Amino acid sequence: MDLKLIFILDYQQNTVGVASNGSPFSLPYFEDVHDETLDGVNTYSFSVPCDHPDSALFVVEGHVIITNLDGEQLLFTIKEVSEGSSDGKRTKDVYCEETAVSELLTDVQRPAKLKGVTLESAVNTVVSNSAEWKVTDIPNTDSQDVEFTDYITVLEALRQLMTNFNMEMYFTVSLQGTQIVDKQINIVEQRGDVTDVRFDYTHDLKSVTRRENSENVVTALIGVGKGNSTSTRLDLTAQGAWEDGDFYHEAGADWIGSYSALQQWGNNGRHRFGVFVSDNADTVKELQRQTLRELKNRIEPSVTYSSSVTNLERLTGYEAKKLRIGDTISVNDYSFANPIVISGRVKGLKRSYSRNDADTVDLGSYKARTLSSNSQIKDLQNIISKNQDKWNTTYVGARNLLEGSDTDDYRKAIDQTVGTYKAFIQFDITHVDAKLSVGDTVTISFDVQMEKGTHLEVYDKNNYIGKYFGVKTFDNIGTEKQRLYWTFTVQNNTKAGKTAHTLDFYAADVYDDRFTIDQIKIEKGAVATDYTKAPEDVDTNLNDLGQQVTDIDGRTTPDVIVDTIVYNEAFTSIMNGKANVEDISDMATGEQITQAMAETVQYVDGRLDGEGGVIAGINEVSSALEKTASEINARFGSSGGVNLIRNSIGFAELDFWDLKGGNVMSVQNPDLEQLGFGSGFHSDLGVGGYIEQKVNINPTNADGNPQKHSLSFWLKKTVDNLTSGWAGVDVWDATGQKLAFVGKAAGAGTTNGWELGLFTFETPYNEVTIRVSFGANAEATISGLMLNVGDIALQWQHANGEMYNTNIKFNMNGIKVINQQTNSQTVISPTEFSGYAEVVNDDTGERTLDRIFTLNGDTTEVTKLDVDQEMKMQSIAMRQITNAINNGWGWIAQE
Repeated sequence: MDLKLIFILDYQQNTVGVASNGSPFSLPYFEDVHDETLDGVNTYSFSVPCDHPDSALFVVEGHVIITNLDGEQLLFTIKEVSEGSSDGKRTKDVYCEETAVSELLTDVQRPAKLKGVTLESAVNTVVSNSAEWKVTDIPNTDSQDVEFTDYITVLEALRQLMTNFNMEMYFTVSLQGTQIVDKQINIVEQRGDVTDVRFDYTHDLKSVTRRENSENVVTALIGVGKGNSTSTRLDLTAQGAWEDGDFYHEAGADWIGSYSALQQWGNNGRHRFGVFVSDNADTVKELQRQTLRELKNRIEPSVTYSSSVTNLERLTGYEAKKLRIGDTISVNDYSFANPIVISGRVKGLKRSYSRNDADTVDLGSYKARTLSSNSQIKDLQNIISKNQDKWNTTYVGARNLLEGSDTDDYRKAIDQTVGTYKAFIQFDITHVDAKLSVGDTVTISFDVQMEKGTHLEVYDKNNYIGKYFGVKTFDNIGTEKQRLYWTFTVQNNTKAGKTAHTLDFYAADVYDDRFTIDQIKIEKGAVATDYTKAPEDVDTNLNDLGQQVTDIDGRTTPDVIVDTIVYNEAFTSIMNGKANVEDISDMATGEQITQAMAETVQYVDGRLDGEGGVIAGINEVSSALEKTASEINARFGSSGGVNLIRNSIGFAELDFWDLKGGNVMSVQNPDLEQLGFGSGFHSDLGVGGYIEQKVNINPTNADGNPQKHSLSFWLKKTVDNLTSGWAGVDVWDATGQKLAFVGKAAGAGTTNGWELGLFTFETPYNEVTIRVSFGANAEATISGLMLNVGDIALQWQHANGEMYNTNIKFNMNGIKVINQQTNSQTVISPTEFSGYAEVVNDDTGERTLDRIFTLNGDTTEVTKLDVDQEMKMQSIAMRQITNAINNGWGWIAQE
């Protein structure tokens, strides 16, 4: 198992520690759970022992970074920390939520209308409201209108775009060393892969739970869009009739229905209606698209499966058992009364990085799986099922009675004119009249394309002879091409003297309506079937359709279908490459799988305990760490201390530093306290300056090879400028050559909070100069300066013989004790033993720090002396006298 680290960050997202189970001295973690769903939930929780000092680094609003199994780094914010005890051990439980959620919830997307935008354009518009999160590659999409109707968060706006464009989103960060350099929003068409990884009960599937919820099931959905200027909402009534497989819409209806859902879930043949309200659909076409999408999600009960699995990918390294969020996998459990054999998408995944046997998955978008011998058989079964009703109801009356329906006389284009009416089309159908009897049920169907207008009348009331069809009016016809039909009963003619029978298409109300009529079909029965030519118009006539129906019945019996498939040469060739019963009988049994698992455990134990195994490797690493620790201690000893820079955080003002220009001051503030140093060097905007310190080093190590040294420090730069806007540290050798500038150059921008500067070098000289430098047009603070022997930058500490805090400053120059309340201090150094206090000048009224007492050779000099009872000088003493006669001081001879 790969050892995973938890990077610990403070509230400013600077790395302050690491939790790891890979070292006996590191902070361990356990009972960790990474809970992630496709709906946007992403949390991480874990526990650590309270007795480890680094456990104090976990504080509310701090952060952690974990690395998932694909090497992606995820940033979380600590939301809850609790302590408790169990079995005599005190533990700290840490609960974290994805940082992207809390940060993007504080950025605002204002109301906006985006016309004809792609996903990339829309996302870039939204993300421009966030200062820290950026988008990686964005899939190409068609354009559509997008509207944000209210003030919403950037996260809500991104989720709206994911829904509109049918995409999915997740968040990662990138580290450089231990510092966050990028926060990324990743957008994909679909997370995960269709792996069909199979999990079987008693093998790697430990448990299965099925949950079904039907409270949101509907069979038809009413679509409601945006309101217009009169507060009337858009609906679907203006859309013509259409059918798309299982889904359909009737002309004039405000809903879209599902045939299959009506049959399965309807109330005695009536639809179960629901309402879908869209706040951004402002066209009928867009409202139809969104309503249909919602209906497809609600025609089936919500069914999910939760499974506990053993992840053999992590236990044994089997890549074929890889499991990720969004994957489509298979679950088989034959222990149920009705065995579960399903394929589903991993919509939720709970994973532990400290254990490899605790993963659980939630499956959504599932479907039952059937074991089919061949995909071609399945395709043939679909064809038979689809056409079964058509074959069963085939009869002579389904023929097209209208001869010449594919000629120019009947294919009438737009802008036709007959008589005084615009958009009036008339067809002679006298020959149809002779094929019908009074009382026959007849259906007329046709294609219509409306260029202008929404109404159409179809009738034969102007001219007819023996039979009468009647009249049909179609209203609210949309502009898209569609097929309409009209069913009626043939009636007796009540008009005499007619010699022709015509079918008329007429825009009844508006004379400049324009439309196209095509593919007219007149057939017996109440069903409008697909358009076909009349038999008289086909070169090869259907001489005996009844016999053909009989032939179809004979060819579609189960036995004939099986024989046709089994003995087909192509099928035989395909089946030769498939597994037969004998092959399947050789597959592993449950006992064999159990044996294989036992052997796997034995193998893993061997890998752990055997010669050259994991435990031996850990011992080798431990030995190497002890050796490295000894080497580090030797380096410390040879260098005379760890930090070679004196007064490295400025607690002693500018002691040991030379001010070479401008003004650099020592500062102490809560920000530096939070960083852990308490003090640092600062330069205000418009001032600038630099300080230097020469440091003695050993250019070679004990073996005579060049000795490497490492410089590190922390920088916070809050103001930048292209001119004189730098802030950082220079390293110069003894010849005056600059080895490097480490920090933020002019125009390089500001830092993201505190940033760590690192530089490793070697030089043939025994002295280097460290220069802390600020440009005049920058404002910055530098602290934690550290120069140590070796090519690894070590954690900051004082130089040898130094101790600094807010009250005591101790170094090779002496001791200074400061009273922060009175701003007084006592100095003990090779040059003086004095006390200083802040006093008010009687002449100027200004407060200055004056020396109050000092030891000058064998003489103590004081400014003021307060004696309580007696002051002795050799043979005399001065005492306080208080009686009825005298009240003061008197000189008295000593005995």
